Amino acid sequence: MENILKINNNYDDPEKKDFEVVERKGIGHPDTIADALANECSKEYSKACLKEFGAVLHHNLDKFYFGGGWVFNDFGLIDKKKPIIARINGRISKNVGDKIIDVDGIMIKTIKRYVKSVLPHIDIEKDLLIDLNYTQHTKFKNWFSPNSIDDVPDAKKPSANDTSAYVCHYPMTTCELLAYELEHFFWDYNEFGYPSPKFENIGQDIKVMVTRIDNKITANLCVPVIASYIKNQDEYDEIIKSYETKLQVLGNKICEDTDYDVNVKINELEGPHYRKYMLGIGTCAECGEEGIVGRGNNFSGIISVGRPYSMEAPFGKNPRYHSGRVLSYLCNKLSKKIYEQLKVKNTIYVVTKNKDELLPPYLMYIQTSNYVSEDKIKEIIKKEMIDCDYLSEILK
Repeated sequence: MENILKINNNYDDPEKKDFEVVERKGIGHPDTIADALANECSKEYSKACLKEFGAVLHHNLDKFYFGGGWVFNDFGLIDKKKPIIARINGRISKNVGDKIIDVDGIMIKTIKRYVKSVLPHIDIEKDLLIDLNYTQHTKFKNWFSPNSIDDVPDAKKPSANDTSAYVCHYPMTTCELLAYELEHFFWDYNEFGYPSPKFENIGQDIKVMVTRIDNKITANLCVPVIASYIKNQDEYDEIIKSYETKLQVLGNKICEDTDYDVNVKINELEGPHYRKYMLGIGTCAECGEEGIVGRGNNFSGIISVGRPYSMEAPFGKNPRYHSGRVLSYLCNKLSKKIYEQLKVKNTIYVVTKNKDELLPPYLMYIQTSNYVSEDKIKEIIKKEMIDCDYLSEILK
């Protein structure tokens, strides 16, 4: 069946509307941690497979769970009662014939390394319980227990694993950029490329909600303080006030070339004090809350309420042939390149059919903010999607 490509210039620009809402669940939120752990485990496993077998073996780890801990805290006090659980649910290949790959070792090492980077206040041996709950069960013979690489057909030519849809947009609106950058203010990156906190006294489970009515933007943040760093409410208020001032400066800078006015608030509460939000380890997973893949941010790192979106959760899926994982990466890259090269805002819709060719996908529908040549779009698609080594790019 012939692939379908349709291009028009009826882009629906959120910034032309009088109302906008954007949310970001921060890097230390249980849902975001679950997404990241599923993704990192898949990436490290895929790299090991390529080194050992020359191909990525079948796996899907996109049902990762992170949460259920219990840590009591108060001013200057942290009492750890129950560890957080990191549970990998899914299916994963452990061998090719008689040749075994150390799946458990890869998963445990990756989980510990990532969690310790994101949550430096955790005792990685005592405060985290890792449950490896994956299997090799399937109705397809040898799919997760191949006798040879011949039982991994996508190693040579991948076909779409599912009938699925995906939507992406570029560029970010000012509200989307605010939601992302205000939370990103609290982070650096370590030698593994993992996020690590900039500030010892701030917890990692940060949430941002940005709302705009006409040209007035309010950015509300929930930012936790690590309980052991404060002795009373006054010290807590002083810490929150200092970060609120810094984030207001950042918000003003992001909006300086726009017509928007932004007001940044952290842990807002009526009265003389800030709302008390303290943690012991740094994530609400320590308070019994739970994170599961696909319940948080989209692939761009935000939740933009007014945009079209799909329920695709790409994190932890096979980066070789799972259509949601491959197309989420490629379409976001494509959308950005179209904007950079042709100077048009755009939205891209993609649909794949199960067992059909993965690239190009069955359907691509591209909306642009101005007229552009279809031939130029096709050139960018060919370079950025069809001819690229997407697996190597995803696994960087």
